[in-house]
Amino acid sequence: MSTAEEWDQFKKVLNKVMGWSEADPFMVPVDWRILGLSDYPEIIKKPMDLGTVKSRMESEQYSSVQKALDDIRLIWSNCKTYNQDGKLQ
Repeated sequence: MSTAEEWDQFKKVLNKVMGWSEADPFMVPVDWRILGLSDYPEIIKKPMDLGTVKSRMESEQYSSVQKALDDIRLIWSNCKTYNQDGKLQ
């Protein structure tokens, strides 16, 4: 269980990151169909994005800040996993 102060700190950092232009590709789920990434669902088994993290946080779906941080780490892990073979376009 996380304290209110920990949640406040997490929210501040999340909002700051979401305000960066570099975060734009991570704001919404990857639309692999539109992007023509037909192998995406085969490679990425648990998609995650910042908007989903924020929505889950606001609706109190996380039992702790650590669980929310796990989803943040999953975003970066998914990105690295999918783009590891030079697929970045």
